[in-house]
Amino acid sequence: MSRRTTIDLFFVGPGRCGTTWLYETLSHWPGIAVPHLKETGIFLDRDPDVEKQALKLWRSEGLKADFSNTYCADADVAARIQAHNPHAKIIFTVRAPLTRALSHFGFLKRNGQIPPKTQLDAYLAGGDSWQILERCDYAQLMAPFEARFPKEQILILAYEDLQKDPNGYLSRLRGFLGLKPLPPNAPIPGPVLAQQAPRGIALARLAKRTALLLRACRAVRLLGWLKRQAWLQYVLFVPAKGANEPVENQALNLLQRGYPELLKRVRA
Repeated sequence: MSRRTTIDLFFVGPGRCGTTWLYETLSHWPGIAVPHLKETGIFLDRDPDVEKQALKLWRSEGLKADFSNTYCADADVAARIQAHNPHAKIIFTVRAPLTRALSHFGFLKRNGQIPPKTQLDAYLAGGDSWQILERCDYAQLMAPFEARFPKEQILILAYEDLQKDPNGYLSRLRGFLGLKPLPPNAPIPGPVLAQQAPRGIALARLAKRTALLLRACRAVRLLGWLKRQAWLQYVLFVPAKGANEPVENQALNLLQRGYPELLKRVRA
């Protein structure tokens, strides 16, 4: 019997909004099939070979869930997903723009992409910050998906709800997807991971380049295995120190002021 290659669920929200937690949780959910590697990037290709990638990346049968934090940054991805499966369900994760920006900024430092003493305001003023600001503009990021999929196929989940009530957060997702409850003995990830800092810039850059090389070579199983190794995380990173810095960037603060209205929509 040939394996089914249609992808059913797409987690398309920007990074630093809890998608790793969702990926780990859904990997234990009966009836859900997650890929070997969270960031598949299949639909970033102009002409994606979905069948080939689906056969290679997914571990088991069930509703296939695709995860990619970069899908929302490409306005053409929504059309490619619609062409593949017009009945797909879209899950968009959001987070307060200010804390998401700080977390994203810390992530770039963690990977050795930004000098460790750089301040967010200075970085945002430098002109190389489009990905941080753009990925906090949720209305713009969601627009291509809302234009191509009916509202009953789209779910927005807030990171703040995950922090406050993980069970309620999962209940909303389960109702949207029509899933059975998790088995009582299913492992659930702990709290969302704290911010990390690199043990050394050179080591962090080497790790990032190695990950990019493995992805380019399609060694996704090896890359996924490496990312799950606690000992490797210990070798590469330490908990980040210090409180969140004040941010005066006008564009970011404007997005932050508009976030409560989005939360009302999420929780309606």
